[in-house]
Amino acid sequence: MISYFEKDLKRYAVAYNERKWDIVTSMLNPGLFSLMPKEDFVAQLASLDEKGVLISIKINSINGISDIVEKDGSKYCLVKYASVITITLTNKDVNIDDLQKSLVSVYSEDKVKVDKEKRVIATSSEQSMIAASPAKEEKWTYLENTPQGRQLLTRIIPVDVVNKLEGKAAEPVEPEKSADPEKKSSDDAALEPIEAPAEK
Repeated sequence: MISYFEKDLKRYAVAYNERKWDIVTSMLNPGLFSLMPKEDFVAQLASLDEKGVLISIKINSINGISDIVEKDGSKYCLVKYASVITITLTNKDVNIDDLQKSLVSVYSEDKVKVDKEKRVIATSSEQSMIAASPAKEEKWTYLENTPQGRQLLTRIIPVDVVNKLEGKAAEPVEPEKSADPEKKSSDDAALEPIEAPAEK
């Protein structure tokens, strides 16, 4: 399961970075699009590029997977992963200091690296998602599990399922060694769109 989820999330990251929104949306829990039209979701992602806020995602490793919880013909598990989100500001009017403060409030100062000359901010952290699939199949889709998105999450996934998943500690796993010499430790949250900071 670890290698399956790692491959899946890395495929998601590649699709996001290449702006292949059809693949991105196909990998998200379809319940999301009963609350927000898919076209609006894609437009929200694309609008960041138009505003000069370019986001890329790197999945470093899967750090833990919970036990599976089944309910009403579906199965769920909590997936913890480490990732890096890199934000490049191509619009000179976007205030990099404001964005830095916003990200520090979410991730903490030591997890946010800023290059003001290149106008690049990178955040590293451990995140989690809830993966869901029909009970008798292995067709997993994903939904970000964050405090900010809790209300949305529990409108799509039964709250008792979420509570059970969060109450079970994910089994720690050793990250697989990568041949990529530039592979760094942790981050990403960007399965969730980041709002563009206000322009000066």
